[in-house]
This record gives sequence, C-alpha cells and structure tokens, in this order.
Amino acid sequence: MKAKYFKDFIKFCSDSKAPLDFYSWHLYGRKNPYSIKEYAQVVRNQLDKYGFVNAESHITEINSNCGKDKDTGEIDSTFINTPKELHTLFPF
Repeated sequence: MKAKYFKDFIKFCSDSKAPLDFYSWHLYGRKNPYSIKEYAQVVRNQLDKYGFVNAESHITEINSNCGKDKDTGEIDSTFINTPKELHTLFPF
C-alpha cells in the first residue's frame, strides 16, 4: 500500500466530511506473517486518527513469496507453519 496515498485519501475524506464505511487495502511480499497484523494496526490507527473509528478495515489481497529463496528456489523452513500462524492471527 502506498502510505502517502492512504494518508492523503483518509485526510481528504475527513476534511471534506465524506462518509467512509470501510477501507480496503492490499499487502504484498511480506516474509513475516506477523507483519500483516502490525500493518493492520497502522491502518486502524490512521482511520481512528481522522475520526473514522467505526470504519471497517478490510485486507482483501495478500501475497508472500511462499517462502522460496529467490536464488535457490528452496523453500524456507520458517514458512512451513505460515497457514497455522495466519489462522492464529486471524481466526475464522
């Protein structure tokens, strides 16, 4: 997500009193699944800062490199538990 776009958009909505029911965002290329939760908190904090405390935050696309080393193509063993870790962060 482009941080400048996000902040400018939220500020514009706030300044112009435009309603904002939800903010949809994407996150790509993260190696650490816990960074998803951290970035979600950044989004929540910005929404709250500009008065959108009831606006929902939706991560609608996510991607990682699946734990493959870009040079060797071997799977990084730290990614074996990634689905389990994501479920722990975001239980469905």
